[in-house]
Amino acid sequence: MSAQLLVADSLSTQSLAAVQSKSGETRTATARDVAPPQAEGKAAETLSLAERIERMDSAMTAVQLAELLNVSKITIFKQAKAGRIPSFRIGTCVRFDPQAVATWLRKM
Repeated sequence: MSAQLLVADSLSTQSLAAVQSKSGETRTATARDVAPPQAEGKAAETLSLAERIERMDSAMTAVQLAELLNVSKITIFKQAKAGRIPSFRIGTCVRFDPQAVATWLRKM
């Protein structure tokens, strides 16, 4: 292994961790460094947009969905209000269920 990870049990994808290389240097690492190791000789798994969204574990905000779809958050709000993107409301907040959005993307 090229690096030994010194991280807590649960690390979100936006957290940073300390990584110590074989030479003993400690550096700040991103979640990419914390990802489970790939099998040698096996190409990295390429996921479709729908598959990436489906793997999210909580409801998405308009900003998160807009970043994934590469559109503005205003477009997301307008499409949700028109019923073109599956959404739900919690009080005044609009949220998007990852499984419903993934299904919607596959139907397009």
